[in-house]
Amino acid sequence: MYTTVNELTHHLAHKAYVLGLPAPRGLRVLEAGPRRRFTVAGAPRIGAQVRIAMDADAQFGEALRSWGLGLDTIQGFGWIR
Repeated sequence: MYTTVNELTHHLAHKAYVLGLPAPRGLRVLEAGPRRRFTVAGAPRIGAQVRIAMDADAQFGEALRSWGLGLDTIQGFGWIR
């Protein structure tokens, strides 16, 4: 789970760097749901739904929608709508 907007911004910038795309700019959290705890393969995972707005390259937005963001995307975490 991202504890601050700065941490989320850093993670997004790193993802963009790895993909060779420009980092997003102007990230804003529009809405955040309650924290939820899940157990995946015996390990606890904590997360929440978050709605954000950001100014980003269209290819970067498509990459996030395709691959997700964060840990355990294969289990459905980090899903981007």
